[in-house]
Amino acid sequence: MHVHIHYESKVDGHHPNPPHSMGNRVRATKKSKFLSSSLIQDIRKWFAKWNVEKYVDMPIEEGKEGECMLSFDIAILDSLHTKWKTTLHRSKFEYYCKHVNTQYWEIYRTSLMEAQAHIRVPMPHLARRAISLMRTRSHMLRIETDGWLKIDASKRLCTSCTMQTPEDEAHVTLECPAYAHIRANFQPLLNGCLTFEDLLSKTDPSPTALGTYLTRILDHHKTLTPP
Repeated sequence: MHVHIHYESKVDGHHPNPPHSMGNRVRATKKSKFLSSSLIQDIRKWFAKWNVEKYVDMPIEEGKEGECMLSFDIAILDSLHTKWKTTLHRSKFEYYCKHVNTQYWEIYRTSLMEAQAHIRVPMPHLARRAISLMRTRSHMLRIETDGWLKIDASKRLCTSCTMQTPEDEAHVTLECPAYAHIRANFQPLLNGCLTFEDLLSKTDPSPTALGTYLTRILDHHKTLTPP
């Protein structure tokens, strides 16, 4: 069904409010309401937090979208790097650079800096979460939790075995006898892994296998650790 709107009123032979003019006003009103919405205000606050609020209203020239996004990515990366390095998580940043991504300083802000496999490759949420927890030391292993009590790192010992070694990521994933039955089911993943960094870099048989393995490790740790 087609609906035709006929304008009766004319001024000098022209419609006082031609259809295209009304459409522009409607779009402008909707845009104004959208830009003042709580969603946009939250986005502005988020951008301000990372010192990149200038990108919210920055006009983008046609053909330069990629250049703009690159500048935005670098600004976010710089801000994240500064906050991570200088805040309460400084020790985790040092751990990350020493044990998780030893090439961080070499590739920082270069064309070689790209998302890690667990971010690029589709995988179950729990698998990706387990990888992220272990990479950023955001878990409940004693190497992390005993730090809350200011216990020296060398004394944050594993209580699930008699090896008298700190309960850290490398210990539970590569050597602790309490997790041997889990490692037995992931030998293709663990072959050739001498360090925790070796394990995190494994994409064979797949990044998902790494996530599944670390999920099993963390789940079993919960059963070994009293609440």
